[in-house]
Amino acid sequence: MKSKILFTFILFSLVLVSCASVSIPASTGTPAPIATVTSTPQPTTLLVRVQSGSADNIYSLLKYLTNQLPSKEAGIAVGYIEGENITIAFVGNPAFTDKTLFEYGSITKILTANILMQLINENILHIDDSFNKFLPEDIQDQQWNAVTLRDLATHTAGIPNSPPSLSSVQLDKRGIDPFADYDEARLYQDIKDTKVRSIGKWGYSNYGYALLGLVLSQQTNMDYAELVKQRILDPLEMKDATIDGWSSDNIASPLNSSGGSSNYWNFKAFASAGALRGNILDGVSFLKASMSACQSSDIIARSNCETQQSTNIQTRYNNGQMGLGWNRTLNDSEIVIWKNGMTGGYSAFVGFNPEKQVGIVLLTNVTLFEPFSADSTLVDFLLSVQ
Repeated sequence: MKSKILFTFILFSLVLVSCASVSIPASTGTPAPIATVTSTPQPTTLLVRVQSGSADNIYSLLKYLTNQLPSKEAGIAVGYIEGENITIAFVGNPAFTDKTLFEYGSITKILTANILMQLINENILHIDDSFNKFLPEDIQDQQWNAVTLRDLATHTAGIPNSPPSLSSVQLDKRGIDPFADYDEARLYQDIKDTKVRSIGKWGYSNYGYALLGLVLSQQTNMDYAELVKQRILDPLEMKDATIDGWSSDNIASPLNSSGGSSNYWNFKAFASAGALRGNILDGVSFLKASMSACQSSDIIARSNCETQQSTNIQTRYNNGQMGLGWNRTLNDSEIVIWKNGMTGGYSAFVGFNPEKQVGIVLLTNVTLFEPFSADSTLVDFLLSVQ
């Protein structure tokens, strides 16, 4: 997922449309003009709509997002929280509503980390348990003794992004479904074939979160999809969110970075690394719960708060450090806590500034953002809100 994505699209027409008689004002407080420019490869009309709330503080961001859309089928759903106020807005595809479903990709990892902390708080697991103790005796290996659940959750287990049998698969090739045939038996075979190296050194790993999900399911005797539903989706009223399948047929068609058709991703044994699907309301529910997590004592909130805290593990990106699943970006005395996600036809982002109590969740049906690059625009936005 590391290919450079360049966008050179100029708008033919920017139409500002209001739902429920709510219009998008310009950042100066004056009405925004309708711009007539040229789009390539073909002229298209792109829409910006506010369903509820006020877009005053996200107007410039919405304009920026509109400029990223490669075709009329492309669209973005945005949820913005500022204190007690919630804004739901859309750019692009006029068919998108708050019920339109998207893939959340790696945002799933913060749900996995939350469940890990729930089981730790229930004394079912310990953060420094060795991964080796959870393996069947016939595949236990001394090299796994030093790999802990903490290592898996912080991408420091010394294992690659993909397991050995997927090492030749390039995840940045859009249109493929890399995990579709990857079942638990194959995961166990890859565990036997893996060479553990450099434990403690940060290196992003979808594989590590697949192993973590294996442990969680094993210790609860529950399928990962049902585990997430019971412990997070239902309690947080994420009504249309799922791990296994889609909750309706109101699905945003997946697109590649140039606006061409792509495919859904199916995760099987990698569900704990990226299988979450849902709409913008599900994302807002989770974001709202995350922003208030440290002010609540119930186990979901307490575990969410704990996953947000620094592990003192630095990532390779500027001012970046790991929580458990979450990323943390520091700027002077302020922190943005966030996570991105990307699959073959979708991109997603969720993040918030706890000091200013502002947060944003973004879902799009385009493989749009280069991880840790364009996402910095959203992080910078959360740091710059006055």
